[in-house]
Amino acid sequence: MLSSLFKYIVQIALKIFFRKIVIVQSEAMPNEGPMIVAANHPSTIMDASVVGCLLKQKPKFLTKATVFKKPLNRWLLQNMGAIPVQRAADSPDGKADTKFLFSKCFERLAAGDTILIFPEGVSKHGRQLHKIKTGAARIALGAEGEHAFGLGIKIITVGLNYSNPRRFRSDLYITIKPAIQVSDWQQTYIEDERLAVQQLTAKISNQLQEQIIVTQDAAEDNLLQQIEDIYQNTLIDQIKTDEQLETKQFKASKSLEEALRYYQETDAQRVAQLRIQLDNYFYNLQRLKLKDDLLESKALKQSIFTAAVLKLLGLLLGFSIWLYGLLNNYLAYRIPSLLAQVITKDEEYIAPIMMYIGILSFPIFYGLQIYLFSYLEPNFYGLFFYMISLPISGFFALHYWQRLKDTKDQWTLFSSFYSKKKLFSKIITQRAAIVQELEEAQQIYTELLDRQYELN
Repeated sequence: MLSSLFKYIVQIALKIFFRKIVIVQSEAMPNEGPMIVAANHPSTIMDASVVGCLLKQKPKFLTKATVFKKPLNRWLLQNMGAIPVQRAADSPDGKADTKFLFSKCFERLAAGDTILIFPEGVSKHGRQLHKIKTGAARIALGAEGEHAFGLGIKIITVGLNYSNPRRFRSDLYITIKPAIQVSDWQQTYIEDERLAVQQLTAKISNQLQEQIIVTQDAAEDNLLQQIEDIYQNTLIDQIKTDEQLETKQFKASKSLEEALRYYQETDAQRVAQLRIQLDNYFYNLQRLKLKDDLLESKALKQSIFTAAVLKLLGLLLGFSIWLYGLLNNYLAYRIPSLLAQVITKDEEYIAPIMMYIGILSFPIFYGLQIYLFSYLEPNFYGLFFYMISLPISGFFALHYWQRLKDTKDQWTLFSSFYSKKKLFSKIITQRAAIVQELEEAQQIYTELLDRQYELN
């Protein structure tokens, strides 16, 4: 169970770890149970931390027993209120131990508590939604069945969309759907328990699919990512609402996902041809060490040379502050990364372990630095401003590092434009052809949706 202090510290750590956290329909999350929160599971420990901090109440959550084997994982999970689940795949006799688990869940729900469940049953990085298991529905319906459907249990689905769950200062987009009332399945449950479980599980699955970007496998995910790189901004510009950019990005990606699935089912040859075009285009980009966003029409409106010079001047102006931030923050920032890689080789654990080690490393290093600085500058105001400067300069150094990479990319573009004109021109032509193909496909798909809307 998350203690109040532990939860507060994790909330701060999440705000530091992620560059931006956007929550859609946060008002849909009830302040009290009994309820089950069902979320997708792309990032093991990080997912539990994120969803746990969304809740005002302190949840219990279910996770596979094998995760508890590592000491650090066990400590983290126990502090966060984890309940180990022995799955059939992890049991020596090939049988899952559900009787005791279900009885404990029924007991907690009857007491008005909240249980966090990841109904996929597995955690794997990527934009795939694995088959939703029936556990959440069985627990909810079973608990209500024991109390003649008088508990009022709700199921809340939460969609977690990470731009990159392994990378520090990435983005997180969270969607929350209005509560599913378990009592709506009372009559079905009385007549046929299995059917009620199947229907409620399908409801959970359908909602989660609406809340996240879903691809079938790594190949489809790569194809969708390539299309997003080239065409997402075009779709965003077409969304004429006052919604924040991240919501528009999600809607654009969701529409691309749905359109891609439609064409895979109805015109596989078109998709195959597009895949070849995209692979060739991104291969040529890689040859020049360029990124697609540098070749968008908006980016090319400004003189390539002028843009490169302006970025370089910006770096020169901020160099001294960057150096100060680097010297004062490097060890506190670097040590969590090194220790995480020593603790585990499993990539899905590295980011959350880094975050939790950072919770300790930054206060320790900042404390030592402030202590040493007090000998050089015993004046209170000088010491106070030094203390404030540590996190501020640290964030500046991270921002500067990104600007440094952007500047390098801009100068690479400038160099390619003049030294490899033939290949550069070919890339521009390839991109224009892909955009035209995507626009034609979008028009056909939009007209189809309009006709379906009129018929309904």
